[in-house]
Amino acid sequence: MCKLDPIQDSLAELLGMQLFFEGIPAILLPVPFGYLADQLGRRWVLASALTGSALSYLWILFVVGATNWPTQWVWLSPAFYLCGGGPIVVSNLLTTIVADVVPAESRSTVFFYRFCTYFAANLAIPPVASFLMSRNIWIPLLGGPLFQVVSVIMVLAIPESAPASVTKEHEMDDQDISNDLVAHGDGLGSFARRRYKIWLREAKSSIGFVLHDKAVAAFIWTFLLFEVGLQSKQVLFQYASKRYGWTLAQAALLPSLRSAITLVLFTVILPGITKLVSPYISRPAMKDLLLSKGSIILLMLGTMVFSISSTSALMILGNDIHVLSKIPSTLYAYNRRSYHLLTGKRI
Repeated sequence: MCKLDPIQDSLAELLGMQLFFEGIPAILLPVPFGYLADQLGRRWVLASALTGSALSYLWILFVVGATNWPTQWVWLSPAFYLCGGGPIVVSNLLTTIVADVVPAESRSTVFFYRFCTYFAANLAIPPVASFLMSRNIWIPLLGGPLFQVVSVIMVLAIPESAPASVTKEHEMDDQDISNDLVAHGDGLGSFARRRYKIWLREAKSSIGFVLHDKAVAAFIWTFLLFEVGLQSKQVLFQYASKRYGWTLAQAALLPSLRSAITLVLFTVILPGITKLVSPYISRPAMKDLLLSKGSIILLMLGTMVFSISSTSALMILGNDIHVLSKIPSTLYAYNRRSYHLLTGKRI
């Protein structure tokens, strides 16, 4: 019954509109919260973003499991991203923190391992969740927020990674504003206006960094096209189930299979390639550029295989080739600019 066209159409509409509403804070919030991360400290903003993401998830559970409201009420869940900025800010800050503390020559390998944690979770969690759901469906559903609470505590326990020069610059801005207000006898409204002007200056600086460098601008446009295509993967579960006559349980194995292959690539193959080319390419930037070019070629190949797949085996092959597109963009930015580059890529 779940595979009937009217039900599948309604589900696709629900997921599509959910992605649309999640895209609004994803565009508007990363820049201001990036500024706050430089001013207040990255771990505090990261903890707030994790909290907002947990609240958004709990809202969906509340609508679906505790009320008789229309399912469309879940579209309000992105409103909780106002607390910290949501998952995009979480991902950007995590990557930026790694870029802060890892030397350039080791950054590509460490980034591989950083993204491996995501794929390891995708590999391990579905079977565990399936087992727990057979006992009680609410055990895995409520277990997610509990793990997020643990992650917030762990984030607050780590030392601040923001360069001292960045926080010192913001402290000097605040001191200059305070001195001007005392000298001219202005009130709180003037402070807010001047603080807004400073934030606007930072936003223009971030946008200018992305747009004025032709190489970075081309990089952003490349990821724009990639992300548009990537959204099609949101319906891969439905597509595989209906196109190849799979049961929903069989289709649910696709994410775990892809994560398993990705885990091997990121922990064994890509670090091995990095080590192999290091004696011949001494500059870290050139090595990272070579890896990225190779990943783009494989991304194109995977897309072609996926588009012509007449069998499930070809579809799985094309889908799994996509994993080499995960070369992190911060390999090409100075530490301070890592967040700005990631924000432009995400938007």
